[in-house]
Amino acid sequence: MTGASLLLPTERHDLLVRLLRFDLRPQEISALRFELLGDIRAMEALMSAASRRQLVSAATSQLKLYGILHPRPAHGEGRETVTTQIGRLDAEFSQRRAVLTQALHDIITHLNRADITPLILKGSMSLISGQPDWRFQRDIDFAVCPEQAGATVAALVDAGFVECANMGSRPHHLRPMERAGLPATIEPHVKLAGRRASAVLPDKVLLQTEVVETWCGLKYRRLSAAAFILHGLAHHHFQNRGYIYGTFSLKGLLEFAFGVSRLDTQAVSQLRKITEGCARLSAGLNLWCALARNVLNTSLPEGLEPGHVAHRDAQIVARRYLSGHTASPVTGVREHLRLMKHQLSAGGARSSAVRAMLEGCHSAVWLDYKAQRHKASGIVDV
Repeated sequence: MTGASLLLPTERHDLLVRLLRFDLRPQEISALRFELLGDIRAMEALMSAASRRQLVSAATSQLKLYGILHPRPAHGEGRETVTTQIGRLDAEFSQRRAVLTQALHDIITHLNRADITPLILKGSMSLISGQPDWRFQRDIDFAVCPEQAGATVAALVDAGFVECANMGSRPHHLRPMERAGLPATIEPHVKLAGRRASAVLPDKVLLQTEVVETWCGLKYRRLSAAAFILHGLAHHHFQNRGYIYGTFSLKGLLEFAFGVSRLDTQAVSQLRKITEGCARLSAGLNLWCALARNVLNTSLPEGLEPGHVAHRDAQIVARRYLSGHTASPVTGVREHLRLMKHQLSAGGARSSAVRAMLEGCHSAVWLDYKAQRHKASGIVDV
């Protein structure tokens, strides 16, 4: 059972993948330019795919980098050209990022006043570091100690935030909050990840890598580069059930590739050290390294070569993704178990295998099949 295709008739996510690949060769750029500039519908299909995967800014950055700017008017847009549309989208995205950055500054300011130093998570770190500058986010994520939950909410209320009426708390985060004029919600975490991600990457492991830094005079905490990458991998591959459906989030993979390609020798060593005790996490890391190489042409640093088994499975997953399909949970879990066999001793692998199979049998995997497949594949339909 693979289900119906996740692709819309109006989108070309194969073009999006080709555009986002690292270090395109001149002939690859020429082929993209010929296809995208030769037919306005191809450009529109590309942007449709980018929108559903929250990669519009990443796509427009690449289009400008390679000079693939369409001079012709888009359908239904009067005299506005695609180039003009891209300029408008970039301006809107930059404004959104500026608003989110100011909101994060306000959040940390008020938390610091309450003697709280938040741990900045996920895409929110890009608001501080500025990289990757294409990172789109619907939430501002940060974590505080569980005993600071009450003080955190009080500080956020002082900053003008109110709890979202239509959203509840989760085991790993407090009730989301919002503020007038802010195009995102905020999620104060009391745990760094959800149950499925924490099963392969416990908070205590991540917190051993945290560093306290300052930003505009404010104190915040961050994970090490290696831990940050693994936290994102655990979110997409395990929490969002990517491995169960034998698929991946293109946005998640692009951010992963961006991170691993910049790791130094010490960070690679830490990455391997963190994963060596967990067959499931090690299997996920090897698969995503192979996917980064296979799908996005990422140059991997020494020490992260995934091996022939992971490369073979990455080719299977990539072909499936490009076809717009996912695996059945049975197939997805079986592929995951096959990779795990190469990571740890038989005893360690057996205990991990049981959890992997049990998660594949969870009622949500089968009863909420359509929504879960979209989530695992990083597709958002607004």
